[in-house]
Amino acid sequence: MKRLEVLNFRHSNRIYAVPLLQCREVSRGVRINQVPRAPGYVAGIANIRGDVVTVIDVTALLTGNDERRYESEADGLIVLRSAEATVALLADEALDVMSVDEAELDTAPSQFEETGAAYLAAAFRWKGDVALVLRPEALLDARNAVNERESRRALQGGVA
Repeated sequence: MKRLEVLNFRHSNRIYAVPLLQCREVSRGVRINQVPRAPGYVAGIANIRGDVVTVIDVTALLTGNDERRYESEADGLIVLRSAEATVALLADEALDVMSVDEAELDTAPSQFEETGAAYLAAAFRWKGDVALVLRPEALLDARNAVNERESRRALQGGVA
């Protein structure tokens, strides 16, 4: 049977999982800079090892909540990378690296059909809770909502 290696993390009282192959690192205490006119799910941008990286609030993205919750420093960031892009996800806590049997994967809960279905690959039971498996490629596309010029200006302190 095929297995999926994932990193589980908690954010806003939900459990998420991302495929381990796309995880670059888990960072703590990183400063987040606000980006004007960015969608509500964009928490801001951060400088991670010299790269300007869009920081996404996954819970806001999945629920369609456009109410911006600005954080100047992240408890944790899950940094995802593809050949073309890097994005960071807000995380309250990195939980576990594990292997999930594909037979244990179920469809994502229907409550996200309207707003977040494109970002969810599956779900599985984990320690009495439901872990939502995210689609890294869709999250990497979501980062395009931030204008690069605005991002650079925010990192240089041009934005309050």
